[in-house]
Amino acid sequence: MIPVSLETLPLAYVAICAGIIALAWGISAIRARKVRRAELSDLIQCAACGTLYPDPKSGELPPCPCCQHRNERAPVRMF
Repeated sequence: MIPVSLETLPLAYVAICAGIIALAWGISAIRARKVRRAELSDLIQCAACGTLYPDPKSGELPPCPCCQHRNERAPVRMF
């Protein structure tokens, strides 16, 4: 058995709990980023006005619903 003093025990408990919370937070942040990226992959951002609108995934892109600008397929940039 590992000898542990009474003063070290609470410190170890807090460190382990903080590590578990940090790990859970990191996993949650990574999952949220993946979900956000998947949501943005189905959108088109107008190059002229910046409006986001759904990508029909068929052949040509429709014009922007706000300014009627014709757009090209490009990844959505996050500001």
